[in-house]
Amino acid sequence: MEILKYIEKISEMNKSLSEKQKTINVSEVYHLWNHLMQRYNVIFVTNLLHSFVKDDDLKLVLDSGNKTLTKHTKLLEEELLNYSLQCL
Repeated sequence: MEILKYIEKISEMNKSLSEKQKTINVSEVYHLWNHLMQRYNVIFVTNLLHSFVKDDDLKLVLDSGNKTLTKHTKLLEEELLNYSLQCL
């Protein structure tokens, strides 16, 4: 199974952007974009809550969640850029 994954990655490296864009459909792009926008909204709310919270334990939980959400947004942005789709 590992070999097949590497072969697939190598074959995708040789594709041009227009060929990559033909492999993804509008529905998949919408879902990627929607997930990214949801992450941005949750990060905004988390930062807003963090500014009002006085409990240190809750701040720690919010910081941990914010780090996880930031990682998710980076992954989603990379995936969209892989297909030459711009993020805001």
